[in-house]
Amino acid sequence: MKSMFEPALLPDGLQKHFRRALIAMAGKEIDITIPVSATGYCYLGWVLRGNWQGYTGEKLIFDSSVDGNLAIAGQITRQDIRARFSGDLIMLNLEFQASGLYEVFGIDVSRLNNQTLSINDIIHSVPRFLDTKLQTASELTRKLESILSNLPKYRPKDKVVEVVSMIEEHSGVVKVQELAQQVKVNERTLHRNFTFCCGIGPKSFAKTIRVNSLLNRLLQEPEKLSEIALEYGFSDQSHMNKSIVEFLGLSPQKVQAGIHEILESFLANSQADSK
Repeated sequence: MKSMFEPALLPDGLQKHFRRALIAMAGKEIDITIPVSATGYCYLGWVLRGNWQGYTGEKLIFDSSVDGNLAIAGQITRQDIRARFSGDLIMLNLEFQASGLYEVFGIDVSRLNNQTLSINDIIHSVPRFLDTKLQTASELTRKLESILSNLPKYRPKDKVVEVVSMIEEHSGVVKVQELAQQVKVNERTLHRNFTFCCGIGPKSFAKTIRVNSLLNRLLQEPEKLSEIALEYGFSDQSHMNKSIVEFLGLSPQKVQAGIHEILESFLANSQADSK
């Protein structure tokens, strides 16, 4: 399945708070509903044409044509979150750094878990519907850079950025207790600060990063299940399979068979180089 979202250049002014930019230009009428898997990161979406809707189960929680075409999607901690994209879609999607949403908006990020909100609900000075005349990815990212540069910035709480870097560097294969000892902070304090700034605790973040990273490996090297299991800190292949089923509701075999197309087409590329 060809990716609906393609990489776009991320301006220097946005790289401190965002990992990467993706843009969708359908070029035709579409109507696609996909399950949204946890990646460990939050997102900012700007719909220029078409529509973006978010669902929890059967409940509609966001509609860009009603709620606003510039919105934030928080951390995913459930398996029943779905996104629907329709119309001749043009949409820019920016992936925040782990604590980037907090740094830009200064809010308790955990309050946005499993939700999508218009930026206007957080920053009233930003219009609910932004200009839709811009067409290119560079025009869109420059406009966002201009909007966000005028907002006050917030420093992440103690040791959060340092621990995020450690977890990402080791693809989530870490022990949070040891990380807390390395940065000389109480594990309970770290959990509280990390959850406030990133939306989920350091253990959940590490698990999400680990599973997403190994899923990408499984898609690239499907014949190396046992080797990948050991590389990512699992006692054996069965232990790895159980963790993937708990995380996605699907077995590694179904992932490799392409049933879970979201892994290849949208968010599960979150381990890709964001430079």
